[in-house]
Amino acid sequence: MNLPRTRDGLSWRNRLVPALVLLLLVCVLAAPGVAQNGAKALADEPACQTLTLAAAGAPAPKDPSVMVLRWTGVSNFELAYRDAVILLDAYYDRPPRMHPIGVTREELKKVNAIFIGHAHSDHISDAPFISERTGAFVAGGPPTVEYLQKVGVPEQRIKMAKGGEIFKFNGFEVRAILGHHNVIPREYQARIMEARRLVSLDRDLTETEKRSTTEVNARGSSDPRIITEGTIGYFFQFDNGFNVMYVNSPGPTTDAQQQLMRQIPAIDVGILPYTGGDMGIDLTMAFVRLFRPRIVVPGHHDMFPGKLDMPTVPLFTAIRDEFPKTKTVAPLYRTPVCINTSTKEVFVGQ
Repeated sequence: MNLPRTRDGLSWRNRLVPALVLLLLVCVLAAPGVAQNGAKALADEPACQTLTLAAAGAPAPKDPSVMVLRWTGVSNFELAYRDAVILLDAYYDRPPRMHPIGVTREELKKVNAIFIGHAHSDHISDAPFISERTGAFVAGGPPTVEYLQKVGVPEQRIKMAKGGEIFKFNGFEVRAILGHHNVIPREYQARIMEARRLVSLDRDLTETEKRSTTEVNARGSSDPRIITEGTIGYFFQFDNGFNVMYVNSPGPTTDAQQQLMRQIPAIDVGILPYTGGDMGIDLTMAFVRLFRPRIVVPGHHDMFPGKLDMPTVPLFTAIRDEFPKTKTVAPLYRTPVCINTSTKEVFVGQ
């Protein structure tokens, strides 16, 4: 079709196409979650500029697409998104001679939910205290529930999570996935204990330190069912399709985890346990191969009673060698890892 020409000699097609392109560009830039969701916008988010936890008073992200993730030692993480503040594990009141994480359980004022990976003391010890202080519900497997009942957490704040349960929040849901606690061979454990002895991690504890360590370590369960029934992972599915998988004990992988990965192509963020050494790398890599995460954030690699800090370089090198497109992020305690769940841009604070 021949379109009439304008007075300047251009066809209507030649004038219309650039106008449509300009209009499309304006619409894209004006669309929610695009103009303000670049890397600079993430860096400018007040929630991404502070080491203060959201639970301790840090501002929520202004952009409703932004998730803020903070590591607070061992397998503790805080996930803040819109009006929800979620704790993954609760182990803040740590024994003496562990690295200070810079926040205490008494400072936590706003928590909506605490999802417990399993009921050993280094994962659950402060859950009853924080739940009482904030009103948050606590979810976990049968040994977790039994421990919470034993120490007097009200039933209305206890949620059973055997696997398959779904917990709904504003803009996302959390699905419980049955996992399996790691089983460490005796010879490997003996090597760890010898390394601990050589560097004197627990030599010459004072009587006060011994009492404190004993008291903190008693807050939890040693129920053997934790291995096969009480270790739960949590799959976060956001309304816009973004997802996060949290696992707090290094395996082996389970049928439930494999079933999840038959339903989705890959994980955006895998929060995965890493206990170091050749065995630790193998166990973590099994999760990387299963979940195929775009970003790996390790947990459980810092010092706690009985183990040494585990260097992340060997693990991250193994991930890069096998999955060169997978990014690895090992933040310091309380460092904000800010992710736009719509654009998948990432900003890591100080």
